[in-house]
Amino acid sequence: MLSLKQVIHLMEQLSARKQGFVLTFVTADKQRPEDAGRVIELQNAILSKHDRLLPKEIHQEIRRDEHREFRKNPAHDVNGTINIHILGNREIRKVHPWLITHFNGQEVL
Repeated sequence: MLSLKQVIHLMEQLSARKQGFVLTFVTADKQRPEDAGRVIELQNAILSKHDRLLPKEIHQEIRRDEHREFRKNPAHDVNGTINIHILGNREIRKVHPWLITHFNGQEVL
């Protein structure tokens, strides 16, 4: 078993070395309660804040999105979220760390 603190530390280390990880979490969405409680497993994921690792076209698309007037400030520190980039495609998922149940096959406390 891993603590959430250990998981965050491991995600940082692996992402910095361009090594993907497997992350399993439960969804929670007050806006769409029918989607809440689903178990999602992300394969070959890294933290998207290591965006120097993202393919150039995704990096440019993210930067373009930052200039749109309707873009919301993600306020990760306030909302308690992290962005996870799925290597090999353009998908970026927002995850609440305390909803993570497994990291690389190990249970998270």
